[in-house]
Amino acid sequence: MKHPVRWLLALILGLSLAGCDALLLEPLPTPIPEAQLPTAIALTLQAVRAPESSPLPAATLTPSPTVSAPTASPSPEPTSAASHTPAGPTPSPSPQTPDPSLTATPEIPYAEIEIRNLGPLSRVTSPLHLYTYLKPGAGGKVRFELLGEDNRLLYRNIRVVDFVPVGAWAVLTLDFDFEIAAPAEAGRLQISVDDDFGRTVALNSVPLILLSVGEADIVPPQDVLAPIVIQQPAKKAVIQGGKVLVSGLARPGSDQPLMVRLIDEKGSEVGSRLAGVEIPEGSNYGYFAIEVPYNVSAATRVLLVVTAGGASLNDVIHLTSREILLSP
Repeated sequence: MKHPVRWLLALILGLSLAGCDALLLEPLPTPIPEAQLPTAIALTLQAVRAPESSPLPAATLTPSPTVSAPTASPSPEPTSAASHTPAGPTPSPSPQTPDPSLTATPEIPYAEIEIRNLGPLSRVTSPLHLYTYLKPGAGGKVRFELLGEDNRLLYRNIRVVDFVPVGAWAVLTLDFDFEIAAPAEAGRLQISVDDDFGRTVALNSVPLILLSVGEADIVPPQDVLAPIVIQQPAKKAVIQGGKVLVSGLARPGSDQPLMVRLIDEKGSEVGSRLAGVEIPEGSNYGYFAIEVPYNVSAATRVLLVVTAGGASLNDVIHLTSREILLSP
């Protein structure tokens, strides 16, 4: 065969022209109007992504509630509660076995009856000037008493405070005369308030040196903190089982133990015990804890009273109290 190369080229050229004719026979796509281009692009992208697995909806995270350990709230005190923290022990007794702990110190509140201008063993002359801050008792009554060396009564006055609401704190000032036969003698000024049933609910006192001649020499108060603090039971607590655990802090003014009493609304004593005070070295306050048995036949509201004695248990120099409910 002549000229094979020319024949091969002719064959290739023919096939190429035939393909062009086929392409020319297919209709050209209609151009998309310019205004519809964004919609077309979006549909195209959606069609391309369709085969892929759709993403899961975003999870909504709800934080789990945080459970905090319960914290003890302090028993509610008067608006003048002190922030003073003495170097004393913190009791942590079990219901059956009182067990004082020395790991922490609770706050000591202000006294329920504050004697603001006379410190212990102030030398005073007549007339005696007194400045106090306190909550009046039932009917707004406050009792002021000055006792001599043999506990004889030198002065007594019951003031009615009607210028503050019931349960509010009041500032009282008082000037009164007294007479003694000797040039000087030991004395004690005490202030107390009672409840509606005639029970003494708070008492505070200060030892003084009474002068019939000479000049007064006033010692500033050491502080106005509570001499006795009841830590348990809580106010209005309901006690069952025939025994109540009483614990707290005390700054006694003598070596006498504390007297713990349970007194009902008729004035009858339904339980009592003596409680010693353990005072750590270098501390002003000591710890006391005692189980007081009681005897009631039905639910009974009583006043839990803790007193500190002076020369004897009956010679009360400090008293604090709180109301609780006893059940058989």
